[in-house]
Amino acid sequence: MTSDARSRAEQLLNSVVGCAFLTLLDESGLEPSDVADPAVALQAAAWSCDYVDKWDRDYETISRMVTKIAKDKPDLARKLLEHPATAWWFRDVNLEAQAWLSIHGTPDKFIYGIPPIVSEWRRPQNPSGRWERYAQKPLGKGCTSTLYAPFLTSELVAREELVGDYLCDFPLAWWLMSLCQITG
Repeated sequence: MTSDARSRAEQLLNSVVGCAFLTLLDESGLEPSDVADPAVALQAAAWSCDYVDKWDRDYETISRMVTKIAKDKPDLARKLLEHPATAWWFRDVNLEAQAWLSIHGTPDKFIYGIPPIVSEWRRPQNPSGRWERYAQKPLGKGCTSTLYAPFLTSELVAREELVGDYLCDFPLAWWLMSLCQITG
């Protein structure tokens, strides 16, 4: 096992969401080649995030359960992270295939009226702070996700699975954009 794969497997096993992901794979019989498909991987990741929702009253019980199950599956974690078809999980963000999603309006009633003006955006200089992560990027922040197939981004899947605090009406307004011109 490469040091990257070893480190990533350890990180997966030390994460409650990672443990839920491995538990889902194990119990559903999914193989690493199945999870290499972005549609399957993003759905499994969204389900895992929702399953171990920190604000759920059963969070502690569920966390202990998935952690216990996954700790017995280090070979599955290694096999998954060594599979060549999952390498896309660790690639740099594709700036040419970003989707900006409005959680504040549908295509026929877009609250802000116009798509975002990408030329006015700036690359963040630092990772999101604790409050931004907690608040899931408050209003006024630009946030995109990579488009892997038509209507398939992690953000769209997460909204569909009701991960997090945002409840929105579908269909959502969204735009495909290139972020290569964004400066620091």
